[in-house]
Order: sequence, then C-alpha cells, then structure tokens
Amino acid sequence: MNSTLNENFDCTQLISFKWEEKEKPSLNDVNLFESIGFDVLMDDSIRQVKKEYFKTYDCEYFIELFNQEFSGEFEDWLVYDAPPLLILQFVDAMNLFISANDFKDFKIFISFFSESGVSTNHSLLVNSSELLTALFLMSKNNFDVWADNLIINILD
Repeated sequence: MNSTLNENFDCTQLISFKWEEKEKPSLNDVNLFESIGFDVLMDDSIRQVKKEYFKTYDCEYFIELFNQEFSGEFEDWLVYDAPPLLILQFVDAMNLFISANDFKDFKIFISFFSESGVSTNHSLLVNSSELLTALFLMSKNNFDVWADNLIINILD
C-alpha cells in the first residue's frame, strides 16, 4: 500500500497535462506565474501525495503553482463581478500559458484541503474563456458548489 494515501496537503494549485515523452516538456510562458507571485515547481519537485491525489492517467505531467496565500483570495471574492486582482492575474496568466503551449488533457486543480477518503472534489469541463466563472465556484459566496478541491478540465 502506498504511504502517501494517509497524507494530506492544502492551499495549493496544480496543473497537469498528458505527456508521454521521456524528457521534460519545453514550456512557453511558465514565468508568467512567477511574475504574479507563484513559485513554479516541475513534476519531479512536487510531493508525491499531491500527484497521486489528482492523478487520472499514467502519462500525466504536473506543475505546481505554489502560493500559500492564494486560497485566501477566494474568501475575499464576495461578488462574481469583482474578483480580487490576483485571481484576475491568475486567469490572464493561465490563458496566455494555455495558448502558448500545445497541451492535451489540460487540467487545473485548486486545492483548499486534500486527503484521500476525507476531502471532496468538484470537477467540471470548461473552455479557457470560462475559467473565471469556474474559479468562482471556490468563492465562499458561491452557494452552488461546496467542495474542498476544484478540478477544471480545459476543453480547448
């Protein structure tokens, strides 16, 4: 049995995409996230428990966009039409990052708390143009979805 199953983690953001190559992917515009305050960790630098929790297939490459304070932005997001600046910057950076790379099976994970068998996940499929709407599901003022983690599958 894998020892990571009893571990947990919180307050992080990850992205993943299908990657069947042996070498690390060459990514365009990953520095966009660093410029808005995220530490970028590539697959081999990410704690295994995080990858195991969100893993959906074998050839999945993960990138962690670490900013311990980012989840607090969702608590401050009271009205859909008035998102905090960092969330707007995150959406802009994500859309530029997606358009600058040729991804297959691209997913975004927003984790407030993750522990196998304990936490709840909500998954949805959206176009990248609907990312802001999807992220609002994690706002404390959203009453449609209550989940510890949001999994956004990008269609385009």
